Amino acid sequence: EFETNVFMDYCIYNSRKSGKNIAQRAFEQFSHVYDGEKFDIFSKAAKAEFAYLKIVDTAGENSLNVQDIICGNNYTLIDKGMSKTAAENGGTFYLITHFINFGSFIITTGASVPVDIKTEAGTKVHTAAEKYLLKENHSDDSRYQLITDLYKKCFQEDITMNVPSEILPFDQFNNIETKH
Repeated sequence: EFETNVFMDYCIYNSRKSGKNIAQRAFEQFSHVYDGEKFDIFSKAAKAEFAYLKIVDTAGENSLNVQDIICGNNYTLIDKGMSKTAAENGGTFYLITHFINFGSFIITTGASVPVDIKTEAGTKVHTAAEKYLLKENHSDDSRYQLITDLYKKCFQEDITMNVPSEILPFDQFNNIETKH
């Protein structure tokens, strides 16, 4: 089930039509039915970004200090499950994910893939990211290719099959109130 969740998250943010992903197109089409906080959250979700996050250290019970090694930015990630995993296993984890930026903190968009760089499979994923960083050309096309390559490597190395996860709560969206 987790593998399907990871694939869905990848598709939502990386399947592009006319240069826009599914979340961006949904925001363009349906943002007019939301206002206030729901509009703000929808707007931020449409701007979600990909990151390969290095877990620097824990920052409390449910948060982590992380660094996006692709762009170099530092964030506080609110993630109860990953915070617990990092505390139990030390700081050898990176995280392949898409995130929503709320300014003072970030959250993941759904299914993320923890990459333990002390394992053979994790080393292969990490090496692919490092090769990208050594390239001089960091165009949008090369970035999209990196994202695809990292997810593909996670599936090939069965990293996604080794991560416990709850089923994404898609049914909760059936009861969202909208402005008419």
